[in-house]
Amino acid sequence: MVLSRLQRTKIVSLQPETKFKKKLKEELKKIPKAYFEKIQQVGLRGTPDMLGVVNGRSVALELKVDAPIEPLQTYKLRKWARAGAYVAVITPKNMVEILDDLHHISVGKPVP
Repeated sequence: MVLSRLQRTKIVSLQPETKFKKKLKEELKKIPKAYFEKIQQVGLRGTPDMLGVVNGRSVALELKVDAPIEPLQTYKLRKWARAGAYVAVITPKNMVEILDDLHHISVGKPVP
């Protein structure tokens, strides 16, 4: 199978995001009293990438590696936050901090 230059570029550019998602999924599984689902965004623009619950609290996560957050994504995350959810834009740089927050929620401690 011969790939066009555009197809090869897409495959290469997806690799860091794919690795990040895989690592994040592994880490989320380690959080007690937690359940997460990756949202398949076919036709649903702006919906957070992962929705879950930790110790009874809703969680909405937007995953970002290189691209900036879009206004519609910000709007929807704010709606989740106003309803009481823990909301975060999670990147490879802040992943440890966000996971720490989720572990605090899982044991009933306030998020620092």
